[in-house]
Amino acid sequence: MNVDFITQDFPPALGGIQTYSAELVTRLNQMGMSVTVHAPNHEGAQTLDQSLDYKVCRYNVPNPYLGARLLFGYKSHLEKNHVDVVFHAQWQTTIASIRAKRNGAKIRIFCAAHARELFLNPLSLSKSGQLSARFVERRKRLFQQVDHFFPVSNYTASLLIDAGVKTEKITVIPNGTNPQRFFPSDGDGKELRKKLGFGARKIIYSISRLVPTKGIDTILDAMPLVIKKHSDALYVIGGTGPDEQRLKTKVMALGLSNHVFFTGRIADDQLNAYYNMADVFVMVSRQEKVNVEGFGIVFLEANACEKPVIGSYTGGIPDAVLEGETGFLVGSDDTQTLSERINQLMSNEELSLSMGKKGRDRVLSQFNWDTVANRLYTRMKELMEE
Repeated sequence: MNVDFITQDFPPALGGIQTYSAELVTRLNQMGMSVTVHAPNHEGAQTLDQSLDYKVCRYNVPNPYLGARLLFGYKSHLEKNHVDVVFHAQWQTTIASIRAKRNGAKIRIFCAAHARELFLNPLSLSKSGQLSARFVERRKRLFQQVDHFFPVSNYTASLLIDAGVKTEKITVIPNGTNPQRFFPSDGDGKELRKKLGFGARKIIYSISRLVPTKGIDTILDAMPLVIKKHSDALYVIGGTGPDEQRLKTKVMALGLSNHVFFTGRIADDQLNAYYNMADVFVMVSRQEKVNVEGFGIVFLEANACEKPVIGSYTGGIPDAVLEGETGFLVGSDDTQTLSERINQLMSNEELSLSMGKKGRDRVLSQFNWDTVANRLYTRMKELMEE
């Protein structure tokens, strides 16, 4: 099967969809599919592409314009390379394959769905409500011409249904992680604690882009209640972003200077050590307008390191966190319950260890990229045979 994989987000750029695309393409190619990636160009892309076992076609366009760029000559490319399937990482690029199929290309069109992109409406702020409505209607018509969707969570599937996609054209295939990259390593965790001078303090850990929707401020608001029970508690915040200064100001206002540590950007080869240093991983994302957590791969990464996790009920996070088994779910602004759950896990070592082990077992059995890619491969083959 010859597959074109079209994605606006691909390494060396960083992010969740970039990881999703790279992990799946690598495995689908290893399973026998002949995969060609179409993606925007980025600094360092040429060096990366030379190291890959599959072909990557790069385009010198901003990410949002990839689909428009492919409109020109794409049908000829599909026919010349005997492409059977075009898989889109985001719906915005489907315009290229839909047009080619309408003009006679013999292809099946598949599309992933993550969440945030399904809220996209560049005309929503226009003075004309009619323009916004026309955009939504046009998107709905595009969706109807996609042969099958692969949302990463049940929440994302519900967004597709709300947008008019029939349930029989939807197969939920969740995200995964790499348990060979993220794994229990007590030695690495202790070494990092020693290096940073944290000693035996109880550590709550988050890593994300620092933006308001990630709920870092909610965790800061919960910290005074945590400190009442665990006076040595330390909240380690990994990552950078536009909300960083506001969060640092909030730390000062709450008098938490001795209980919060900002790491800045964490190098890839240090990610596993940071997870292993923690006692509990927390990220209570909230939904603000179009910003929502479609899944939450970081919960799987923490679980893969045998760490218990706490997430929010927002978006697709309930698919990533098995409530009461691999961690807890709380309201995205419920500081009282959040502090109680953090204290519970830091006080009950048996519960914490049990949740962490169940989390890794779940990653090993269901939520790893090998399993995810195999499910996608199998379903795609079934659809091709229908």
